[in-house]
Amino acid sequence: MPGTDDAWIDRQLLDIDRYAARYPDSFLDEVARYAQMPRGYAEVLLRDRRWPPRDVYVAAFLAKAAGRPYREVVRARTAAGVPAGWAVVASDMDAPPGSLAYRALRHAIVASYDHWDRPIVLDALLRRQLGDRATRDRAATQPQDGSTRTQ
Repeated sequence: MPGTDDAWIDRQLLDIDRYAARYPDSFLDEVARYAQMPRGYAEVLLRDRRWPPRDVYVAAFLAKAAGRPYREVVRARTAAGVPAGWAVVASDMDAPPGSLAYRALRHAIVASYDHWDRPIVLDALLRRQLGDRATRDRAATQPQDGSTRTQ
């Protein structure tokens, strides 16, 4: 198990492993585009360091959510070791389970599934925060500043 101390995240990460095995390019595009982890760096973690895709995903998106460099998160995970789990790594980075950074990680997972057009079951909290897929799609088309004017 991924060891995030969040059962919903753990379930999605195991599914991300399956998705990445089938669609490796889409997976790598996602972490590069939306978490700003260079594609080559992610490929090295997967191929040479033998990280499962779920760990690459968490390292990339936790770094973004916590405002930390992705290399720092990778080093922290490596130093802690796999048995420690992601919850320990995140807590050591002041981004423990239940924090705003963890909430951002949960939201990033939902966004990735939407980008991949992959079905996802949201827990009650995420349903309240994000709504259903149609609501998320409508929100994505709205201007960020709240204006509705077009040019």
